[in-house]
Amino acid sequence: MVEIVPLAFHPHHQAQVTDWLWQAFDRHNGREFFASIVQSSVRQEGLPLTFIALDEEQLVGTVGLWLCDL
Repeated sequence: MVEIVPLAFHPHHQAQVTDWLWQAFDRHNGREFFASIVQSSVRQEGLPLTFIALDEEQLVGTVGLWLCDL
């Protein structure tokens, strides 16, 4: 069963989520851009928010709510 939870509940997945976003959306901004957004979403207040999909304990997806539109 897949569970959707805030990334803040499983912060050890930050690097994988950052890599997925960087690879999927824009390598021109650099990985640091996406890392800063993912890191900011771990604080659990306001935007950005990042959610992850877990199948058992395996990371299988992500979705985020950001102030900017890619």
